[in-house]
Amino acid sequence: MLNENISVERRLWTAHPENELGLAAGFWEKEVLGTWENTKQKSKRWWKAAWIANFRMEQRTFCFILQRYGHLFEMQSTHLRRTIPSSKRLAIALYYLCHSETYNELAALFHVGVSTASCIVHDVVEALVGEVTRDSISFPQGNQLSKVMRGFEQLSNLPMCGGAVDGTFVRIVKPEIHGDTYWCYKQHSAIIVFACVDHQGCFTFVDVGTPGKLGDAAVYNKSELKTKVEQGIWLNRAVWRAGNKYIRPFLIGDSAFTLSPYLMKIHAGDNLTPQQSSFNFAQIRARRIVECAFGRLKGRFTVVSHSNSNDPTFMSKAVLLCCSLHNIIERRKRGYLPIVQDYAPHPLVPMQHSPAGQMRDALGTYLRNLN
Repeated sequence: MLNENISVERRLWTAHPENELGLAAGFWEKEVLGTWENTKQKSKRWWKAAWIANFRMEQRTFCFILQRYGHLFEMQSTHLRRTIPSSKRLAIALYYLCHSETYNELAALFHVGVSTASCIVHDVVEALVGEVTRDSISFPQGNQLSKVMRGFEQLSNLPMCGGAVDGTFVRIVKPEIHGDTYWCYKQHSAIIVFACVDHQGCFTFVDVGTPGKLGDAAVYNKSELKTKVEQGIWLNRAVWRAGNKYIRPFLIGDSAFTLSPYLMKIHAGDNLTPQQSSFNFAQIRARRIVECAFGRLKGRFTVVSHSNSNDPTFMSKAVLLCCSLHNIIERRKRGYLPIVQDYAPHPLVPMQHSPAGQMRDALGTYLRNLN
């Protein structure tokens, strides 16, 4: 016979109240909203440096991203529990991208559960990547293309250049499925980031996710960039005459790419004519912009250099988001933290003389006459 006087206490799962006994207070509450804000009035320089060191952007840029895109990953609180604020969710995702921390380290730092940290990073990246990329990465058209070409000419005297292309590896843990296809010549698993940048080092086209077994040229050959350039949809400007040759707008790349009227590369070999040397000098000066852009990208977002993830799909979205955020920060003229780059040189392959080669020679003659 049951004892009718026995009562069962009803329990509801609720989150700890913010800052109650310090249970919900981690790096975001204690340091960013606490110590940093208290120190702001005494040392604004230190306060700005702390934001850049931890989130690779100033507070005003963080607030801009939060105000414009915060609704995409905002969660609604209920009477059962209080959700983590959007500002803290964005901070956790950015900290992961900037420092490539493990989820255990993120959980300990921000005082959340390990699974919560993982879910926040994936949810924020998934929510932001589409909108931010659409708003910040676009190939220049019309007057903007003319501005880009003038910018490259001012940097290197090379006329009609509409962008510089290159690729880099993002190191990942070997995926469980088709892992061997991600093994690159640098002896680790990676995905390839192929990009085109303008004269200011902002990304105008990004293709990310190709297994590291392939090279930059293979990614370019199957990319939307090559298709639209050769179809005249992009780089669609009037030709320019250099001597007896007509020069159409073109891209520039390193020796891994195939020479064509749409993509100019340097002359190979040692015994170069003065015209060929002039072209090589100008082309290399212009092409360094894309290498510097990758350096600045990896300086801001460590996850682009190496990641502890074995999910190529998620990493592709994370790196694409990093490229988009890079553009936002660059256009707002904000600082970054540089790192040392290690680029492996590509071997120079002699090319047969072709219409593209004649176009390159005409550019070399023009540049030689400027000296």
